[in-house]
Amino acid sequence: GNAWLCATVDTAGGIWFAGDNGIANFNNGTWKHYTASSGLATDYCSTVFIDSKNVKYVFYSTELTTIKDTVFKKYDLWKSMGDGARLSQIVEDKNGDIYMAASTGVYMFANDKFVSQASRFAKLAYQSIAIDTNGTFWLGETYKGLHRVKGTLKTFYPGSDTIPSQAFKIIVDKYNRKMVIGNIGAQVLVIDDSELPLNTATSEVVAENIALYPNPCTDILRIDAAYRNFSDAEIID
Repeated sequence: GNAWLCATVDTAGGIWFAGDNGIANFNNGTWKHYTASSGLATDYCSTVFIDSKNVKYVFYSTELTTIKDTVFKKYDLWKSMGDGARLSQIVEDKNGDIYMAASTGVYMFANDKFVSQASRFAKLAYQSIAIDTNGTFWLGETYKGLHRVKGTLKTFYPGSDTIPSQAFKIIVDKYNRKMVIGNIGAQVLVIDDSELPLNTATSEVVAENIALYPNPCTDILRIDAAYRNFSDAEIID
């Protein structure tokens, strides 16, 4: 059978799965399966992200395909983001702008173009990105730690016993808490920075605003669903 790595829901309520043999859609009792022969850039797909316009972004590392209605379009990420670029995560802000975190920096995607955001975010290797309810960006820098960015105000929290040096996934709930899966053992890191200015020192965040919870599951596919058990947290990311 297929190994499914990601699951998400589109604007019509259809469920999409990404895995090692393409993507699948379950809608109104009907399954549809798409592979490279259907128009995907690759059969191996780790993630499917769906924006507010119901455009699907299917990717794995260096391969990206968008699906708009029934039109498949493939992108050369090395050409668009630089040699060796690996796409990590995609988010959408309240204005409908699409941001992509990659090993070569952060990019805004619009009109089929990848626009570097190096003037806003340092050109670093990122493996996760999220936007909280205040419009603040949270980025996981590979092997380094967490970045918090809003406008020109930037704070960096280096990897430690409680801050992951690798943040594989950052999710924001309706209370604006940041929930992080990373290399801190079988733990979910929950950050509440509601009372902290953007330039708060790492020690203050660790002392008063971070909690660690046992990871509710080891299966990455079920992590997003498991978060819903945290004090009826509503996922907005």
